Amino acid sequence: MCSRYVFIILTIGAVLFGGCASLKKIIQEPEVEFKGMSMRDMSLFQGTLVFDFAVTNPNAIGIPANNLTYNLKIDGQSFINGKLDKGIHLPAKSTEIVQIPVQIDYSSFFSSVADILQKDELEYDLTGSIGKYGMDIPFQSKGKIPVPKLPQISINRVDVESVSFKGASLVVVLDMINKNSFPVELKGLDYAIQLGGRKLAESKAEVVKNIGKNETSTLSVPVHLDFLQMGQAVYNLLSASQSAYELTGNMRFEIPGKGEKVFNYSSKGNVPIKTNQ
Repeated sequence: MCSRYVFIILTIGAVLFGGCASLKKIIQEPEVEFKGMSMRDMSLFQGTLVFDFAVTNPNAIGIPANNLTYNLKIDGQSFINGKLDKGIHLPAKSTEIVQIPVQIDYSSFFSSVADILQKDELEYDLTGSIGKYGMDIPFQSKGKIPVPKLPQISINRVDVESVSFKGASLVVVLDMINKNSFPVELKGLDYAIQLGGRKLAESKAEVVKNIGKNETSTLSVPVHLDFLQMGQAVYNLLSASQSAYELTGNMRFEIPGKGEKVFNYSSKGNVPIKTNQ
């Protein structure tokens, strides 16, 4: 009789007469090895972590291993306990890649926006076991996951379109830098612009184009100045080749299932002033 069939008969006999203890003497425990972690369907606030494990079955018969449970901790805090819904079958004398997908919501890890901005990474610790027929094969993986970053908003330049004795028309060009490996969708942008310590404009942009992954998008803000109201100093300011600036405001995002979320931003520095006349 083929040794494979003998193995099956012995296994059945062990289950019927000896229970799990006898079965464990016949069936060798599978080996579990962590292979890596990847990220998919990422956005600024949500995503899925996919943990890959290589499970090797050294036995001459296939083994079902439906009892896969896991516990994921983020920065030392328990985040989720779960069980893999789909059944796992380990073919005889082979290695299968088992994936554990875990959905995460980054906003739940932080108590404030400041906390998000201060962290570049989060530490994770995934533990669990794969079991069947009284066997529990533990596994563990530790590592770090990057924290998505809010766009960086700054002033690229100020274009002076026209100047008269009464006032001037400007275009303030804002840079919106996305350093993430996925696009970022802004619902709106509130801004207050100062040049040389004087407020030039304060308004809202309700429609803001998406920022591609690892890309910089620009937003042109038209500004109309009245020298009679703002004084000669503003006129002199526009005659210079550059000026100190300060930019403050809010970025508005739509988070699925949570509605609108507002994050403030600020930047300062020196900006070139270009006259297009």
